[in-house]
Amino acid sequence: MKIAMISEHASPLAALGGVDAGGQNVHVAALSEALAKRGHHVTVYTRRDATELPARVRVGRRLEVVHVDAGPARHVPKDELLPYMGELADGVARDWGQRPPDVVHGHFWMSGLAALDAARRPDAGYRVPVIQTFHALGTVKRRHQGAEDTSPTERRWLEPGVGRSADRIIATCSDEVFELKAMGITTGKISIAPCGVDLGFFSAEGPAAARKRRHRILSVGRLVPRKGVDLVIRALPHLRAAGFDDVELLIVGGGDSGVLHADPEVRRLLALAAELGVADQVSLQGQVSRAEMPGIFRSADAWSVRPGTSRSASSRWRRWPAASPWWRLPWAACGTPWWTTPPACTCRRGTRKRSPRRSRCCSETRTCAPNSATPARCVPVPGTRGSGWPPKRRRPTSSPWRRPRPAPYPWKEQRCDC
Repeated sequence: MKIAMISEHASPLAALGGVDAGGQNVHVAALSEALAKRGHHVTVYTRRDATELPARVRVGRRLEVVHVDAGPARHVPKDELLPYMGELADGVARDWGQRPPDVVHGHFWMSGLAALDAARRPDAGYRVPVIQTFHALGTVKRRHQGAEDTSPTERRWLEPGVGRSADRIIATCSDEVFELKAMGITTGKISIAPCGVDLGFFSAEGPAAARKRRHRILSVGRLVPRKGVDLVIRALPHLRAAGFDDVELLIVGGGDSGVLHADPEVRRLLALAAELGVADQVSLQGQVSRAEMPGIFRSADAWSVRPGTSRSASSRWRRWPAASPWWRLPWAACGTPWWTTPPACTCRRGTRKRSPRRSRCCSETRTCAPNSATPARCVPVPGTRGSGWPPKRRRPTSSPWRRPRPAPYPWKEQRCDC
């Protein structure tokens, strides 16, 4: 089968950890590689965001990436790409010519617009079936980000239109199906394909990256304020007070290491670390290649899961908005425990509406730290009941249908005196 993937801002070739380079890049790359290995011919279309990028990149025997000229050949924030979707669709249609693919798969709502445009042109003489994966929904983003949502206004009606026009929608969890149904999309054309993990690539067996201290906490992801990296930094003084002073926090993500310190969020985090007296315990590595990640995972004693705000969450993690549970699978496969950093306290001074069940207030197990984004945040106090520190490393299992259980995080103990 000849398959076309359209991913306007998330190139499968991009280094991970940038502002707009994260889970979708991994998803598109892994899905394309898997389909190519099964004998399908896959072409991934993405927007050219640098002048030096070649027009086509052959990744494998049946897989190639095509850079389409759509807008300026430089990085443009994904929420500002809507005006260029027509150019992207034109470039895709030109590349197809009179030999269209058997199916086109749009990733993200703007890619869905380009896919529908290229696949259903009246003068083309063909109609290509369109499959859509949203990866993030505007309704969820608006609900949890509010005024901080930078999506274009047109997303409110264009995104539901993509869902209604696509021939098939692939959702990653049941919560996403409920969100799509609320948007007026027929559930009969929605299929659920949960995210997985490559156990041949991520495993507990293999070399681990070197570390500077006895213990290492790892934080991986894009460096944006809503991810709550500052909350992990605020936990370091409490670890020191509990007797764990030889702890390193390694932050992977952000821009290229050469220009990392020009990022305002990086400067804010480093200033916070200096203010708390833990600057020598915080290391920022910037973007890293996917091949380096298993070794980095194995080197950590624990991984701090930071809640997101734009991706649908599975029912198990529904109480924390957009917690992206699929990110935990590679860590679990590498035998690394993890815990979740709550996005905000749930007392009267908090700003979040959703909260863990039976959330109460107690300063013995939590301490509230001021934060610019929210009036107060709850930080676990290590060494107390419910702190989950030091974490216990779980023995990985070789079964592809079972994964190691994470270190427990007792929500019943979450309380806060504000």
